Amino acid sequence: MTSASEEEFDVILLGTGLTESITAAALAKAGVKVAQIDTNPYYGAENASLSLDELIQWADEQNSTSSQERAPYYLLGRFRRGQLRTVPGSKEDIFKSTEITLLEKRRVMRFLMFAASEFEEKPEFQGKKDLPFSEFLDSAFSLSSAMSTVICFALAYCFHPSDSTPNALSRIRRYLRSHGRYGPSSFIIGQYGGAGEIAQGFCRTAAVHGGVYILGRSIRSITPIPSLDAPSDHPEQNAQAPSYDVTLNDFPEHLISRVLISSPLLAPEDLRGSAEYIPLDQSYDHAHFGLTVARCIAIIDQPIIFASAPAAADEEDTEDLEGPKARQPDPSDVASIIFPPSTLENGSDSAAATVIVMGAGTMSTPEGKWIVYIMLPVPENTRLSSEDVLQPYLSHILTLTSVPDSGDQSDHGSSHLLFKLFYLEHNDPPQSPTAPCTSSSSFFITPPSTQHPAEIFDCATSSAETTFWRTIRALQSTRVLQLNNGDDGCATLEVDSFWPPLDRDAEEEEEEEW
Repeated sequence: MTSASEEEFDVILLGTGLTESITAAALAKAGVKVAQIDTNPYYGAENASLSLDELIQWADEQNSTSSQERAPYYLLGRFRRGQLRTVPGSKEDIFKSTEITLLEKRRVMRFLMFAASEFEEKPEFQGKKDLPFSEFLDSAFSLSSAMSTVICFALAYCFHPSDSTPNALSRIRRYLRSHGRYGPSSFIIGQYGGAGEIAQGFCRTAAVHGGVYILGRSIRSITPIPSLDAPSDHPEQNAQAPSYDVTLNDFPEHLISRVLISSPLLAPEDLRGSAEYIPLDQSYDHAHFGLTVARCIAIIDQPIIFASAPAAADEEDTEDLEGPKARQPDPSDVASIIFPPSTLENGSDSAAATVIVMGAGTMSTPEGKWIVYIMLPVPENTRLSSEDVLQPYLSHILTLTSVPDSGDQSDHGSSHLLFKLFYLEHNDPPQSPTAPCTSSSSFFITPPSTQHPAEIFDCATSSAETTFWRTIRALQSTRVLQLNNGDDGCATLEVDSFWPPLDRDAEEEEEEEW
């Protein structure tokens, strides 16, 4: 087989979303010649990190048509009786808490030990896995309503009380096993609060390994063509699935690819009938896909003030047992506030709202400025605007930008609001595979992104791994592949792993025991 030209690729990927970017990086590291195309002039697709000017331009272009926004990892907080309370994030936090009774602490610890284990085989799980998660907590562990609310919405990050028990428990298990891995929290955070910079990082990794990137060019046509260079000693492979000729506007060269991978948004309509839809990992809650979500982005010039709980009686700053000294309120540069259903007047009575706050400490804003992201799942047929449903949450957040009783709460903090943008995000549900996976497939459509903020990265990685192996299988089964190693020789593509493991000490890999 002769050497491929610069316009010939093993794989072309349409879109630079997180799933597509992880897939591209993994393929490039495995020696596959990759090109990745995005019609946007930036990386990240629906997860992109945009500047303020780009955001305003994007909003103008949408003209009331919604798109997806970033979904970050974040720290934890919860809302209760008009005040913020820190959610216990470790055994030590639970033991020290003065808001949890001794009996409740024992029950909570028993639950957390259960959730951190292989709970699928535990007797508490048997016969109850089909219960809504809030009912499971009461039935299996006799937890109080208040504690169930904390676990359901602030640890499991449920959208609704009726969320699936197995999926909620899986999220809590990931939370517990992640605690202390990279710091005092179970979470890490991407710059600007979302997946955009992480997607771009994978694109850079692919580029380092020979990947080619074309941004800001719309697709003119994608035409199936006969298979390229089928090996003569395997005549049965002469009728393989087609390769693809991709032409772009304002781009002179034709791009030829053996395998085509596309995000759901960019997949050409005339080829969808021949596509293989990559299935979703069953361990993720499919109810979190295809949701309509109301979102708000706001910029403020004062921090959110977190009023700390009273100090325990045995702590040094306590004056006497009857009158513990209150700690000073604490501003934070990165935090999340969870509003469970029915906890805010005029707020949602059926779904939890999540508020993410990011300041200069995250390198996402200049000093003295904070970004507030608000998201809330809403009914698909809602007649309310995104501003109608989210303004109560934004208004309440603004009241928290001043210390209580400081006399600096005029106009409920609205003077601290510098910018706000509301929009509705409409998402199509994932497509079910129309046919069994076959070796003749050469066009794959990746699953959509989940709307769940605590699952977006893990779910995208799982989808990318499935897409990666299907692509490798397609390349291996169709022909001898020219490796992207800079020479004119031919070799069979041999891949041992999706992503080479990191060289880490064994003790770093050990799970924290609960």
